[in-house]
Amino acid sequence: MRSCRAWSLAILLGLTVQVAFGAFLINVDVSQTERELKHFWKSTGYCPPLPHRKADLFDLSKDQIINLAYISSVPHNGIEQIRIHWLLELIQANGTLHYNFTNLDNFMDLLWENKLRPGFELMGSPSGYFTDFEDKRQVIQWKDLVTQLAERYIERYGLKHVSKWNFETWNEPDHHDFDNVSMTVNGFLNYYDACSEGLRQASSQLKFGGPGDSFHPFPKSPMCWSLLCHCHNGTNFFTGETGVRLDYIAMHKKGAGRSLYILEQETEAVGQIQKLFPRFTSVPVYNDEADPLVGWSVPQLWRADVTYAAMVAKVDLSCVVFCTSTISSVAPVPILICFISIGLCLNIGVISLAYHLSCQGSQ
Repeated sequence: MRSCRAWSLAILLGLTVQVAFGAFLINVDVSQTERELKHFWKSTGYCPPLPHRKADLFDLSKDQIINLAYISSVPHNGIEQIRIHWLLELIQANGTLHYNFTNLDNFMDLLWENKLRPGFELMGSPSGYFTDFEDKRQVIQWKDLVTQLAERYIERYGLKHVSKWNFETWNEPDHHDFDNVSMTVNGFLNYYDACSEGLRQASSQLKFGGPGDSFHPFPKSPMCWSLLCHCHNGTNFFTGETGVRLDYIAMHKKGAGRSLYILEQETEAVGQIQKLFPRFTSVPVYNDEADPLVGWSVPQLWRADVTYAAMVAKVDLSCVVFCTSTISSVAPVPILICFISIGLCLNIGVISLAYHLSCQGSQ
């Protein structure tokens, strides 16, 4: 098994070099295993189109059902997580805040049937009810909603399964894509505490992180840095305690037509986080949108052939080399995860090559 892992890494390296520079003869000594290769590239994601309040028409469509079947068929469980925007738009709410989870239940069942789990962004406003997280009443009601949701799926699928889900904040808060919700920095921190405590009330084993955004160098990206400050030494809205849990830091670092740019940005951001918040040095970092190019719909020739697969492999391999390097100036974190976002997953057939090759060593 260990030799397979080493051989898998060698194949990936050879693939990357050949695509980038042409054909080369590479001699690889696979007689010794240096370390275990952790397969962290097992996630994809998508966003339903506008209007988000009708997300069910996309998430539960025949096309999406087929799409999820394709994704789940990647060999050796090559993809295990689907990170999805606007999931809470699948919930209906009436004036007395009685929630109808039917559409969300059906979608969660669809993931379950395909042996996939959600990257569960607590994103969306059921029936447009929530509008302002500086309104204390709405903050408390949001916490209750999150608790109901978590308890519902623990009962439905079991804590062992749901505890593997990555619950995450609203996607890219600094981009202000909130639809009808007013979200100030303070409101976002209130929202974060409501999510955290709502999940904790359901089970202390549930993971929660964020903010899933760009983390541009400080003082840019104010919501990103304010959240870290809040989790570091801010006051919890519900408990009054100093500091709030942060189980992982989610960031988005994408390429600009070259894959190395992703790693360069990750290194810079993680270095600044560790400098400003030494306590977070051991907190895992997830790059859960690491597209080779900003703008998944921008037409490029490489999107239509195996070049896409090679770019994905190169990004992942760069992370592997960086995380195991002894010359990095950034303190090691448990895992520097590069979850590759594949837009609407339409390129799944192309990138299956990379996943098939890279997953061989896991068996």
